[in-house]
Amino acid sequence: SGDYLDIVDIIKKVSAQPEKDVEQLFMRMILNVALNNTDDHLKNFEFILGEDGWKLSPAYDIVPNAHPYAHATSIAGVPNGGITDDFIGRVGEKFGVTLDQAMMLRDQIKSKISEVVTMAKKVGCSEKDIIYVEASMAQCGKRARNFGFGQDVRSRAIQPPRFL
Repeated sequence: SGDYLDIVDIIKKVSAQPEKDVEQLFMRMILNVALNNTDDHLKNFEFILGEDGWKLSPAYDIVPNAHPYAHATSIAGVPNGGITDDFIGRVGEKFGVTLDQAMMLRDQIKSKISEVVTMAKKVGCSEKDIIYVEASMAQCGKRARNFGFGQDVRSRAIQPPRFL
């Protein structure tokens, strides 16, 4: 296990583009909490070597989870960070992100999250899988819904898709 702040420390030591990579990591942290991707272990954060040096690899293995498990990677020592303005501001400060930047990045994630169900339908995801994704976003509870995450979840029994 580890902490997102451990990854920030590594980025600051090895990245050829530390500001960009820290911002990207901050957005991934918000996304992982919003989607309830609790499988955000340290092996899902890698660096790639390019012509200019090391940089954070593109995001991968982001899997929504409809169950209330703790995140594999804690957030500033907290295993289940809640998405609130106060939380984002306090953690953003530890990342070296200003409050204004943190709120802007949160809003960017919010706008993309609102498109998840529409995109899933466009690519042919089953209704069962869409319900599961909605339930995973709702698992973040009231704190996440404050930002428009996990709304309109159907009140049906949720079963994980077969591929999970």
